[in-house]
Amino acid sequence: MNRLYPSLLPGSLLVLIAACHSSSHQELVPNIVDYTIADATTKLKSYGLVLGTQTTGASVTVPAGEIISESPVAGTAVGVGSAVNVLVSTGPAAAAVPAAAPTAVALAQPAAGGAAVTSPALTSAVSNSAAPAVALTQGADGNLYGVSASGGANHNQGAFFRVTAGGMRTLLYSFGSHPDDAVLPDVNLVQGTDGNFYGTSATGGSFGAGTVYRITPAGVETVLVSFPGGGAAGEPASPAGGLLVGADGSLYGTTRAGGVNGTGVVYRITPAGALSTLYSFAEDPR
Repeated sequence: MNRLYPSLLPGSLLVLIAACHSSSHQELVPNIVDYTIADATTKLKSYGLVLGTQTTGASVTVPAGEIISESPVAGTAVGVGSAVNVLVSTGPAAAAVPAAAPTAVALAQPAAGGAAVTSPALTSAVSNSAAPAVALTQGADGNLYGVSASGGANHNQGAFFRVTAGGMRTLLYSFGSHPDDAVLPDVNLVQGTDGNFYGTSATGGSFGAGTVYRITPAGVETVLVSFPGGGAAGEPASPAGGLLVGADGSLYGTTRAGGVNGTGVVYRITPAGALSTLYSFAEDPR
């Protein structure tokens, strides 16, 4: 049983801890996008997972026989023995279909400054390049911003996009643009006091164990932290969920691994990328 000490942590962090930390024995789904079926099967087996349903689809960017996307996405915590379903490329379609022009869609009324806005109606407007996360974030400029765990220009490694109040979508950045980039982001963004957006990815980075990244409203992305795989020397690894902006302008989050007990931490990161551990979760008693 984990014990938290409210006197040491801000109240908003206790909510984040309760939502994100679990002591159950699980594995993180590895990234198998661009793998062949044979290689993906081998990698999943090494994680205690199995290959599930295989469906096929055309792709102009992923060679035939390689995996376009996986479900659950990489970085998702699942039980040992779970199946990972994949979409396998059949190569380019026989005839290219012209892309439809962006169309206006009805939007939910945005919440006040910086709040996440649930807007399922946007799915059709962005599905030709991305599968949006559950919620959007309203920027200080009044536009709505979001990330996707697929789509983009780099083998479906994800995208950052903007949608205006009139329903016009612009793809601003494709994740996976460099070897150490964040990939497959699937949690909502927060806007910092500097006007930039911040988010996490459960995979990608220099060690493949996740990142914290900053991205400007214009789509200029910077990886601030690459979490080390395995949490060497107690360092945090594998971020869980999104971030909170503190009253001090710093960002707060949790990880699934690392810390003195290897079961995750609460961490703080400055907008400049200075990382510190605030709390290590208790050791799993099993």
